[in-house]
Amino acid sequence: MRIEGMIYQVPVWDIVATAYRQRLDGILTLRRDATERVLYFKHGQLVFARSNVLDERLGEKLVRWGHLTYRDLYNCSRLIRPGRRLGMILVEQGLLSPDQLVRAVYSQVRDIVWNAFAMDHGEFIFEGESYLPSEVITLNIPMPLLIYQAVMQIPSWTIIQRSIGPLTTVYIYDEDQAALVRILELENEWESLLNQMRSPTPLETILNHSPFSDFDTGRFLTAMLALKVAHRLDQPETAFEILIQGEKRDDTAPMSFPMAESADISLELSFSDLADLVDQGEIQRETLRFLPRFQPPESSLERFKCRHRFLWSIMESIYGTTRARHEVQRILQNLVRLRPNVWFNVTVDTTGELNWHVLRSNLIAFGQRPYADELEHFIEAELEILRRSLQEAQLHRVQQALDRILSAHIGELVRTS
Repeated sequence: MRIEGMIYQVPVWDIVATAYRQRLDGILTLRRDATERVLYFKHGQLVFARSNVLDERLGEKLVRWGHLTYRDLYNCSRLIRPGRRLGMILVEQGLLSPDQLVRAVYSQVRDIVWNAFAMDHGEFIFEGESYLPSEVITLNIPMPLLIYQAVMQIPSWTIIQRSIGPLTTVYIYDEDQAALVRILELENEWESLLNQMRSPTPLETILNHSPFSDFDTGRFLTAMLALKVAHRLDQPETAFEILIQGEKRDDTAPMSFPMAESADISLELSFSDLADLVDQGEIQRETLRFLPRFQPPESSLERFKCRHRFLWSIMESIYGTTRARHEVQRILQNLVRLRPNVWFNVTVDTTGELNWHVLRSNLIAFGQRPYADELEHFIEAELEILRRSLQEAQLHRVQQALDRILSAHIGELVRTS
């Protein structure tokens, strides 16, 4: 899916909010003259952002915030090489702690998004349905709060006026979104204004009853439209939602991801960098809330899952369900003693299925890398059990089948990427 258009007609807040609500994957490129900002989405989550605006780059921001001196930035910039990003150089030089680096990148991404929402002219390109570049670090940013804060920072009345419509526009509060409103922790005055919109209410009436300026109230209403907390009765769908529906009806546009090919040049921190720091115990647990909820080890876990299910079917046919489960439980008991970070609280049910979400959470939380090597110990233990009952020729055929499963699965990943 490739959708492009003018920001004047489709505001940035609409694109980002729609991507979040519809759980879209993709890359949003925003351009105006020589300025370019790129936002990366995974399942609707904004996971990274980058910009060619010098003052939005990590090093320049750290100088402005007082965390680096001009000399620090100059010296570290000279050390940047392919594969050696500024963020990691700052940590290596002792100028930032890993914890400070993660928070700085989080703040950088947030500020890029705020400035993107302020763009009132230019062009946008949304390219969807693809994997993100492997170099991109993904951050766990709470999207409803980010969207709300970014809209409330928009400095342009023109953007707000186009969004809220004429004074006769009628609004209504969607009370099914009360849980989302609680997440936003709105001021009492804003909540009171929403409650006044439980029945259809004209915009002019809302503005007259608001204790805030018309501009701030307009920004608030725009934020509520973005999150679908409130609706305009004359426009139940936003401009970007309409474009997506048209694209789905005629999905013939070619897909291309040029940003993925060049991303390594400008990204200053990667997931691999952070995973290394987590492994070393240098990032505080509290900071992990900024780290990914969807990241590797997805591919390693899927390959492991397919091979385990194959071996389970053999064990079950030889030993029966009860003993097969007992053997897998024994494997888990041994592994949890050797590698508790990976296998803690992982169990097996009567169908041979492990509780995959626990295993995945363990891998992410403790930063075990490489993931495939950690999971391979389990497969080897299952093969050791089968060696007691199968002849060498049979074991050879089992190993061949495992290799075919692995290669087929990798091939599928390559084709879908």
